[in-house]
Amino acid sequence: MRLAQAFLDGVDDYLQPFVSRREQARALRDAIDPSKVRVTVDATFTTLHAEFPGQPHQEVFVLYDDARSSQPTRVRVFHQVAVAAIAEHVAAAGRHGRGAGGSRRFAVVRWPEAEGAFHRLRLADAFLEVFPECRAVPSAPAERL
Repeated sequence: MRLAQAFLDGVDDYLQPFVSRREQARALRDAIDPSKVRVTVDATFTTLHAEFPGQPHQEVFVLYDDARSSQPTRVRVFHQVAVAAIAEHVAAAGRHGRGAGGSRRFAVVRWPEAEGAFHRLRLADAFLEVFPECRAVPSAPAERL
């Protein structure tokens, strides 16, 4: 009997966070405009990647290293900034950006302030706080005949 209960407790340790991550991913997909952001998740909902069509140097990675967690372990948000703003950004981040994005006028850097939102809030809320321009446009109510 104890062995069965231990097994069920172990399954529950993984099942509840899986369901939470799946529901958060669904809420995110419902909350965003798919023409402005493309979101992919793996089968276990432990890795999420968002990319922005038309903005090739802007990406979001949300990783759950522990499958028993419904809060992300690691979040990386990259965005393109003007080189003039790099010194300020590097000072705030405490490190150099990811790379030079192919242009001398712009560079791709991490955005720590945005990453913090993903640790504080549920996935859809964090995404819309950081990228409000990606909010889905509500559909118009159907007209009555």
